[in-house]
Formats: sequence, structure tokens, C-alpha cells
Amino acid sequence: MIRRGLVLAVFAVACVGSDPDTTPAVDGGTPDASTGGDASTSDVVTVADAGSDVDANDSGPFDPNYFGHLELWLKADEGVVLADGGPKVATWADHSAAARTVSVPTTGPCTNGPTVLANGLHNLPLVHFDGSTQCLGVSGEFKDFTNGLTVFSVFQPENCNSQFTGTSGALFDSHDNSMFDYRDGLTVGRNPTPANNGSGDALLTITNGTNSIGQVGITGGASWVPGTAELLTFHLPPGASTTLVAGTAYVNGTFKDPNPNDPLIPLLTNGRTTTYVGYRDTTTSYPFYCGGIGEFLVYSKGLADADRAAVEAHLKTRWGL
Repeated sequence: MIRRGLVLAVFAVACVGSDPDTTPAVDGGTPDASTGGDASTSDVVTVADAGSDVDANDSGPFDPNYFGHLELWLKADEGVVLADGGPKVATWADHSAAARTVSVPTTGPCTNGPTVLANGLHNLPLVHFDGSTQCLGVSGEFKDFTNGLTVFSVFQPENCNSQFTGTSGALFDSHDNSMFDYRDGLTVGRNPTPANNGSGDALLTITNGTNSIGQVGITGGASWVPGTAELLTFHLPPGASTTLVAGTAYVNGTFKDPNPNDPLIPLLTNGRTTTYVGYRDTTTSYPFYCGGIGEFLVYSKGLADADRAAVEAHLKTRWGL
């Protein structure tokens, strides 16, 4: 739902109780009592549950908060508030239990909000970034990923401002403000490696707080092609503090061989205090994302395969992918 007018306090959690790990499951199932993100076990919600009674205009009964550890949940058809007079976005409601404030930064490299495409994808709106001046800031630290990480992005990139000729626009970037670029952050975006840019790579880059970089990339395929909407999933499992773990990547629910896939030790507890949607705080050229975002979710948990598949099935049905 898109509303014009004054910025409102719209950061209510949708369809969830006070404890997301104990919210009743779809079809009356019982949620996993564990909060540790054990990738070897599955919660009760199934792929069939995720697709039931859901179409492109109705989110249905499925609630991503059910799995727990949901740190950010943005969806373009609900909770977008336009600045007075429009058409710029003033705030975008976070529907996760974290209820973060997502708004236009007042200082920094981008102080313009994105706009809204009313029928951007499958009769649902997209929040649209222009690739040059628009972004949103996100409140709160993205601090603890010791239980792993799962990121879902429904997006439709565009070709503007040379974004797809050797540049590295970002859907999401979070880092320690005392240390810029990717050295101490979490970035979901386009691969900035020149040798891979021609293939339209998508990339997850993350560090463990010691400048040791782990990353998962996708080369070629449907990933990050201008005008092509897709669901991109990145997954990093939990692991012992002395064990290297490697991530995996999926496009529209299908596993993709990662390139590159650099494992890291998941000591992911450094405080990432500066976070953007649609911008990467980086020294490279063209750090702004160009295109639309339909839905974006960040879990501080390596979701079990069945749970990841359930979220993917829901998003694919909802967005017609």
C-alpha cells in the first residue's frame, strides 16, 4: 500500500506475535523451538504452504518472521510512505520484528529518496532507484551473523548511467562507519571485478571483522541482466568460530555454481552501523543501484534448505517469477 502525506510511524510488524520463533505456523504447524539456525533441521512450514492461497496481489498467510532471526523485511506494496507532494519515498516500513527505521539519509552521498513504479512487476509496485542520487538509510546495527546469513532479493535492474559496463551498484550495503568500502561490511550487489562484469554477476561480499573477505558470486545466467526480474538468494551456513564455511547462491530458487566462492570463518559480530539500500559506500565508480526492488529480506540465520525453499516459493509466486 502506498500512502502520500506526512511521514507516519508505520513500522508495525505484520502478522507476527511478540516472539517470532513461537509464532504459529501456517496450517497449524509447530515452529522449530531452536534459535540457533541449525541448517540440518527444517521448520514445519513447507513449500506447499508457501504457495497456498497466494497470488501476485495477496501476500496470503505466509509470514517470513515465522522462521526467526529476520533482521530486515522490505516489500514495495506495503509500508511505502511518500514525501509531501511526492513522488519521492520518505520512509519504507520494515516488517521484520526488528522494526528498523528505513528513510532518506539527511547527510552523506545521497539525500534523495527513490520513487515508486506503480505496476512495476506482476501488477505489484517496485521501489525504483535512479543509479545516481537515490538511496535509503537503515537504522540499527547488523552485528551478529554467527548463526549464518540468508538474504532474499526480488529486483529488476536497469541499464543506466553505465551501471552495467564495469561498475558495482549495490542493492544493500552495511559497514562499520570507521572503515569504508567492503573491508568491514556486508554487501549484496553487482560484482565489481572487471573480468566478470561482462557476465552480469551478482555478488555477496562479507567480512569477519578482520578484513578477511568471504564472497559468493554468480557468473552469467539470468543474474543481474537489465530489464530481467529475478529472485536472488545468498546463503551462508552457521559454523564453529574456527571453521571455514562457504556460501551458496540461488536464482529463482535454482542453485547456481558460485564463482567465486571464498570461504571464511564466521566471526561476524562486528557492529555494522552504517547501512544503505540502493547504495554502496565504496571508493569504486558508480556505487548506486539502478532499477527496482520489490522485496528484500535479511536473516541473521542460515535457513534450513526446506525453509529457504519455502520463502523462495512464496516470493516466486507472489512476484510472478
